[in-house]
Amino acid sequence: MKILIFTLALFAIISCTDKKSEDQSRLCTELYSDDLQWSPIQPKGAVVKKSLWPHSVHFPLRITVKFLNGTEFQKNKVREYAKLWTQASASGVEYKFHEKNKINFRFIPYDVTTSGNVADIRILFREGGSSSYIGIDCKSIPQDKPTMFFGWINENESEESIKQVVLHEFGHALGFIHEHQHPGANIPWNKEKVYEYYKNTQSPPWSKEMVDNNIFYRYSVNTTNYSNYDPKSIMHYSIPSFLTLDGYSTPWNSDLSPVDKSFIKQIYPYHPCFVNETCCYDKNGKPILCH
Repeated sequence: MKILIFTLALFAIISCTDKKSEDQSRLCTELYSDDLQWSPIQPKGAVVKKSLWPHSVHFPLRITVKFLNGTEFQKNKVREYAKLWTQASASGVEYKFHEKNKINFRFIPYDVTTSGNVADIRILFREGGSSSYIGIDCKSIPQDKPTMFFGWINENESEESIKQVVLHEFGHALGFIHEHQHPGANIPWNKEKVYEYYKNTQSPPWSKEMVDNNIFYRYSVNTTNYSNYDPKSIMHYSIPSFLTLDGYSTPWNSDLSPVDKSFIKQIYPYHPCFVNETCCYDKNGKPILCH
């Protein structure tokens, strides 16, 4: 599997639209700043290289998270399922001086009375869509503004739906973008039906240009390295069979796929200490003898 490389100027946010009807999907659209116009020749990839979190192979990656609002039920569900990315990042090797997981989300309290408690990811629960900035793009957002939104985490939602949206949005926060526009996807879309579907199910209705940008255009193979297309990825959204020419479809994925789990290890590699190597450090970053 090759690391996906993507060069993109400025910042992007992935937004998911909440649809309640059985025939209406919860969708994600890619939004960019006003001075960046999307085009089919603009390089894209399943992982935004410039938005990946800076990291060293020798140290864990710690990302701070705080909630700007929400019930204990909502907060607990986010903590519970975000942890699955943490577990997927584990190398499988126990290190004497280091945490076993490469990626660690540290949830910190929100205090409206101080300017402290600075967090990388700020979560807001609200009615409507779910969304997240991609990777470190969240660092460009003022501290009093959210960088991740959840629109359908509540006691009335199924556990599968909650798990799916938390994993998906935290995937974006780690640098992932959508899988259905993978250069190797080659989905046999029935374009006229797709145009009509998104015109009728989205509010406001999607134009043909929006459908082209968010559904049909695939990542550039000339400017992007990429892994195998993975219809089971948590970053892949459902495709109903009536939107394709040959009945091809994909379900809602609510778990990290084997490719998701192996790919996160490749993107954020972690091996701080091996016997007979000089790469060992204590918790303060001081070189130590490996044993």
